[in-house]
Amino acid sequence: MDPKVIMVTQWNEWLAQRFIWDKGDNKQYGGRPISNGGSHFVDVFSQEFNRDMAPMKDGHTDNMYYQLVANIRRFKGMAEPLVFSPAKSIVIDGNFAEWTDVSPVFKDPVGDVMHRNHPSYDSRVMLTNTTGRNDVVESRVTGDANNIYFYVKTKGDVSPYSDSNWMLLFIDIDRNKATGWQGYDYVINHSVNSNSESVVKKFQSNQWVNVGNAKYSLNTNQMEISVSRSDLGLSSSITEFHFKWADNIQNLTTIENFFLYGDVAPDRRFNFNYGK
Repeated sequence: MDPKVIMVTQWNEWLAQRFIWDKGDNKQYGGRPISNGGSHFVDVFSQEFNRDMAPMKDGHTDNMYYQLVANIRRFKGMAEPLVFSPAKSIVIDGNFAEWTDVSPVFKDPVGDVMHRNHPSYDSRVMLTNTTGRNDVVESRVTGDANNIYFYVKTKGDVSPYSDSNWMLLFIDIDRNKATGWQGYDYVINHSVNSNSESVVKKFQSNQWVNVGNAKYSLNTNQMEISVSRSDLGLSSSITEFHFKWADNIQNLTTIENFFLYGDVAPDRRFNFNYGK
């Protein structure tokens, strides 16, 4: 088979509805006998009897979504990798003009930090989530023989560095999900020393341990960070890793925090890939 079009079904059609049969006695429905007054349920009634691939809290989370992405890529293919700009040094001084020729630009959709306050299907229960804070929209990376430099831009002004779980930068240095916390070997900004110096932490022995400091500069909605290659375990000749921004996730216990709180870029379990 070589189809030109494939229809994928379905998305976000979770239902918990009981239907009452009124089409006669001694009938068959879904391969089972049913009569007037009997009950039947649609095929998204439970996690097991469900054909919906939308992410869910607990259960299979977003596993079906990643299968969808993988299969679409197999069916449609992918664009060629973007060309990375030459290595360069960045002065951490709040003058972001140096970043204009750094490519590629890693983008994230705008509007991820909208607060939620709405009744559930049971009007006695309110669904409230006010953790949205800094909306990450753009990031860039470059480096030289001694340092790796990160740039990030948000839609509005970045909140004070004293905020909890503020502008976390996760780095999967070996691109291996089996190492680190959920694959992330380092995190920057989990602790922040001042308005110009942050802390680099490494995940080892099942905890985050300080391994160095990083310089940063913040001006309204833009921030740049410089971190030593040696603090990240990178030689001067190797520059390939995954990274991810996360703001105001509530804790670093489970990966589900990326799905539920604050903002992450890129979304959910995806990572940006930087490689030269």
